[in-house]
Amino acid sequence: MAQAFLRVFPGAQFICLYRNLSGVLDEAVRMYPWGLGDSPFWAYAAGHPGNNAATIAAYWTARTEALLEFEASQPESCLRVRFEDLAAEPGRQVHRILTSLGLSAGHLGAPGEPALTQEPEPGESAGTRGVPAERISRELVARVGELNAILGYGALTPA
Repeated sequence: MAQAFLRVFPGAQFICLYRNLSGVLDEAVRMYPWGLGDSPFWAYAAGHPGNNAATIAAYWTARTEALLEFEASQPESCLRVRFEDLAAEPGRQVHRILTSLGLSAGHLGAPGEPALTQEPEPGESAGTRGVPAERISRELVARVGELNAILGYGALTPA
């Protein structure tokens, strides 16, 4: 879809927002406490029946790979932003985003000053539950590790 958008608007800029798997797992458990049916993750459940951790990891891997692929195909049009950095340093990250888009960031103050007034919830910047790697296949854990390395996240944090 973004490729088609670029054909119509060749000068478009994209913010590629990533979040670590641990944070996605935490959010999924919070948003879907009774199961993943009728959620964005459901399409990935068939390969991991009864295993929500592996289903969510498969979703995260597929979405992250697709976004990284788009970013690699259009490097001049993309800015990589990690959710954890945005939550930890909102002023600096918003300044970076606006600057990359060619927008004035002057009203935000200095790059290090907070631009947003809402503080992230405790533990929101990096998932708090960790990743139950023992519930995820070795192949998928390895791929998550590769993607983490590309994105500058550390090794998987065990649950």
